[in-house]
Parts: sequence; C-alpha cells; structure tokens
Amino acid sequence: MNNQRKMSFSTGILSITLMMFFVASSVDVASFDVFALKGEGVPNRSYGSNSDVCGDKLCSEISSDMKSVSSKSMKSDDVMKKSSDDSSMMNVAENPSVNKTYDDVMFNTEIQQMQGVSLEFSSPEIILAKTLVPINARVFNSIENANLSHTDWAYTITNSQGDTIYKTTTLHGHFGIMNFKNYFPSSGTYTISYTTLSSGPFMLGASVPELGQTRSVITGDLLRFEEDPKANFGSRTFEFTVDVIEPEQSVVVKGSEPDAAYFVKLTTIPERVVVGEPVTIVFDVDDYYTGNDATHVDGLISVIPQHYYQSDYGDQPEAPIPIPLAGAFHGHLGSLSVTQIFDKSGTVILEVDLSTIPYSVPAFGQASVDFTIQVFDTPDSSDTVIGKTNADTGYCGVGFSVLHAKCSQSFFWQCSDI
Repeated sequence: MNNQRKMSFSTGILSITLMMFFVASSVDVASFDVFALKGEGVPNRSYGSNSDVCGDKLCSEISSDMKSVSSKSMKSDDVMKKSSDDSSMMNVAENPSVNKTYDDVMFNTEIQQMQGVSLEFSSPEIILAKTLVPINARVFNSIENANLSHTDWAYTITNSQGDTIYKTTTLHGHFGIMNFKNYFPSSGTYTISYTTLSSGPFMLGASVPELGQTRSVITGDLLRFEEDPKANFGSRTFEFTVDVIEPEQSVVVKGSEPDAAYFVKLTTIPERVVVGEPVTIVFDVDDYYTGNDATHVDGLISVIPQHYYQSDYGDQPEAPIPIPLAGAFHGHLGSLSVTQIFDKSGTVILEVDLSTIPYSVPAFGQASVDFTIQVFDTPDSSDTVIGKTNADTGYCGVGFSVLHAKCSQSFFWQCSDI
C-alpha cells in the first residue's frame, strides 16, 4: 500500500514538472515570435501580409539602396481556371483571375519623407480589380532608417472620382509596420492616404508608460526600449496612387444557332495599358462544350469611345450565314488579335461581332461580345521630382523641391540627401 502511494506521488510530481516545462517553452516561443525583431535575418510573419520582417525592414521588399525608387522580386503566373458548371457558366461573365495570388510577385516601392519622418509604400506591380491585394506600409526615422514604434494609423482609399471606397478606424503599429490586403472594385487610379501619429507621454488625459511611447527602434528590439531615443513626432499624412486593371475577362455566349455556345476570353499584352505605348488585344474563342479552339472564326472589332473601327460590315446577300465580304479579322484556331496605340486615358469599350462560316467548328452562327479595359496616363519621366523618390537627386517630402541632392522650402526647413 505504501509503495503504491509513493508511486502515485512520484507520477504526480513528474506530470507537474512536464506541464511546467511545456508552459515555459510556450512562453519562450511566444516571446520570440512577437519581439525577436533584431536585424539577424530571422523572418517573422506580419499580419495581413505575405512579407516577412527582418530587423527594421521587410525582408522581401526593402532594397539595400534606400534611394532606389522600386524593389522587385520574382513574378508568379496568374492562376486561371474555368468552371465546368453549365448553369453557372452560361451567359455569365467569368473572372478567372479572382484566384490570382500575390506571392512572389514584383512589388513597386515608393518612399516619401516629411520633416524627418519617412513612409515606405509597397504594392504589386500589377494590381487586378476584384482581388485581395497586399498593400504594405512602413514608417521610420529618415535619418537612422529605424522603424518608429507604437504609432497610430488610419488610411483611406478613394477612386478617381473622389469617392471613398474604404476607410479604417484607428490602427496601431507596434513596430511601425501596417500591412493589409485591400479590395478594389473596378479598374482605375486610386489614391491611398495614410495618416500616422506618434504616442507621447500623455494620451486622452492619461499618462503613457515608457514602454508604449514612440521611439526610433535603433536596437531592433522592442524590449530594449530604454536604449532607443523617443520620437514624439506628432502626425504626418502621406498620399500614394495605384493603378488597378481588370482581371482577365471571359464570358460564355449563346450563338444564334440552336444549342450553340462558345467561350470568349480577352487578354491584353502587356496587362497594363498605357497611353502612347503599343498594346496587343487578343480575343480567344473556344468551344464551350469541349474546350477546344473554335475554328475559322470571323470578327469585326470596334473600340469605343476612341472611335477606332478596325473593320466594318459588308455581308454577302442571300447567304444563310452572312459573311463579311468587306474583310474581317479571322482566327483559323479561334484567336483574333489587333495591336494599336491609345492617345488618351480612360475607360475603353471593346466590341467584337463574331460569326462563323459553313466549315467552322462549332458553327455557332453570330453573336456580339463587349469588354472593358482601362487606359492609364504615361508615367511622368521628369528629372525633377516633387514628393517622390529619385535615385539620382535624392528625396524630399510632398511640397519640397529636389535640387542637386538637396531640398529646401521657404522659412526654415531643409533636408539632405538620404
């Protein structure tokens, strides 16, 4: 009996010891995940982002040369697929690119500086509407290039008409990083406005502990806050713009012949259409039921509101299926394409009237399809940059002028090349 009690007592002690060891290990791991932000290349996953944090930088996005206007990584293929559900596909526009992921895509990075505080903004080089897009931001001390801890944030996204499509309440960046994923409902140019505020010794009438006050995290470790200088900078507002394009567009259309249906997909090469630069517009026609290329498809293409009519009607009279005798784009394997240059920005509607000839497969008859694309203005290539990073001349904040790697403004403010 005594031996059994001794064994039970020993078993209990062992269980308690193992439990304490497990809890201690869990605490250590949790502390490491949250606070081990030293510049030793140890990645820590940021909320709402595909990016890692290495020291005071985003590992995949921060260029070693802070004057560079962009940093890029490898680009992934778009994820495209077709649904096989007849009821959901027929006469319904499809957007296969809604499944696009932004892992390992090329990111553009822009830095703006205002009175000693810099904000770094990173977004994918190609942004598709109707997808969740990672938008990354980092606020840091312009001189030490050290993240600013415990900053409050708010940001607003507006479209080109000035309508607000997204607005946050108060956000908080413990390490000066604010990474989120946002949804853009349609193509066009959007403005993202960030306001970031520091945490001083007092807030809302109450004192803020030393640990929670904004500092330049030179040490790279939030727990060593006493070694980092305070940075109660007040507030700063920065604005950035992004261009959003439509995903690859496709639609299933019923032909004029009984039970005839075909699948039409629009792509542009390059994906982002810019004023003054050639773009190839491709219409790809497939048999809806088999997925094979449709053969011998005629197409008449119109561009609205640019009023470019790439072809016009001249049908053969008395023919069972009117044939465009005046000429048409022809796809032996269902692919019709045209290359042109747009002379102004805006929304462009592409109309294509499709028809088959007697030996086409499938013989769907006639049908018309409309698509919409967005044409963007040509990026400013001026040597003098206001409010943007310039690799050769340095950088000044919004409202400052760049001149010989120095920037100045009336009154008292001056900043030097970073």
